[in-house]
Amino acid sequence: MNQYSGAQYPGPHQPPVFVAQPTTYGVGPATHPSRSTATAALWCSILGFFCFPIVGSILGVVLGRIARRNGYPGARATAGYVLGWIGLVLGVVGLAYQGLAAVFG
Repeated sequence: MNQYSGAQYPGPHQPPVFVAQPTTYGVGPATHPSRSTATAALWCSILGFFCFPIVGSILGVVLGRIARRNGYPGARATAGYVLGWIGLVLGVVGLAYQGLAAVFG
């Protein structure tokens, strides 16, 4: 008699058991929560500088300040904040110039 004759072999109809293993493949580094706010500040400031002078610039200043206050001192937050202020000043000066030109025409 064989030493393996008493072994129980699972039949061919029993499905295999798969256990999910945690993996880190393809997972990037954790992002800072204010990174998207800083990116939004930069984009709003750029759009405020070229397309929507007052509204975009105000949004850029506010979002840049929020991103910097939340601990993200990156270049995007600072650039959005500074470009927002520059766009806001140029927008107000432009509106004042148009108003004075319309009055004194």
